[in-house]
Amino acid sequence: MTCPMCNNPSTPTICRTCKRQTAQDLAWLANNCDDLEHYRLNRAYGKHAANSGGGRRTEAPTPVREAIYDALYVDRYRNLKQTLNTWAMCFSQPPAPEGCLAQQARILDGLDLWTPGKTAASAIYAAETHILVTRLCAILANMDETRIHLGICPNPECARPVYAAADAREATCAHCNNTWTATILRRATDAQLCETDAEGTAGELALMLDQVGIEVAASTIRSWASRGKLMPILDKNGHATKRYKLTDAYRLTDTYRQQHLD
Repeated sequence: MTCPMCNNPSTPTICRTCKRQTAQDLAWLANNCDDLEHYRLNRAYGKHAANSGGGRRTEAPTPVREAIYDALYVDRYRNLKQTLNTWAMCFSQPPAPEGCLAQQARILDGLDLWTPGKTAASAIYAAETHILVTRLCAILANMDETRIHLGICPNPECARPVYAAADAREATCAHCNNTWTATILRRATDAQLCETDAEGTAGELALMLDQVGIEVAASTIRSWASRGKLMPILDKNGHATKRYKLTDAYRLTDTYRQQHLD
């Protein structure tokens, strides 16, 4: 006989390495499933409007949400809800609904999974669980590496762009090493954009906004102008030009509206 998980010939039952790995996987799920089900899905779904001046992500949020949702609930071949619930039913435990997978992992972790007569089933579901944990870890790592441009460093001697995770409460400037709250960074950038005298064409304004982490297409700016929402700068003869004030364009973005909800 060999270990039913790794086929190690030196043990007639589950080996210590596989038993330890299973315990680690269930502990990871117990610690992270609530975050995945109740927070990460919402964060990945996001409130991102790519052409209306929302914060810029390096990756679109929707595919990330789908990857999490598939791994947790949908994947036909292997999803976490099905795997944990089927495993739990082998021990006469009720299935867990969506939103309760962390508790199901804790229940399984507290059972004697390798009792005689249950080892073969546990080996199958433990192996599936390990694959899913590896997959979910990769998704979380990808999300945590995603950075958005929070704003310009308020340090007058620096004034460099500051980047952080989309949900970061604080961010450290990579240039001057000052740490700022995300709220301060956004407010400072908002104040700069509301007071600036900068102007430009639709394309130039799109680039200026992009430099402070606000993604808005030049075509959107031109659309604002054609609909009379963005007024052009007049030349010395009072004729409309194709140049606009950066402040006026910024005030039409979602970012501005979010900063001035009150």
